[in-house]
Amino acid sequence: GNSVVRHRVTRLVRESYRLHENIFNSGLDIVVVARVSAKDISYDKMESALLHASKLHKIIKKDIE
Repeated sequence: GNSVVRHRVTRLVRESYRLHENIFNSGLDIVVVARVSAKDISYDKMESALLHASKLHKIIKKDIE
């Protein structure tokens, strides 16, 4: 999408991470590649998707799960 859409998706991902930063393993570089369908997504769905993908890839601390 255009820059407005890309920046909105970026802000949603960053805010989702920021609010849950304490449950992620430290020392990792996380790369998120958003699909075109992410342009219409709500914050709640973005947060849920980020946490779900994090669990699948085992980048959440063991004692939190």
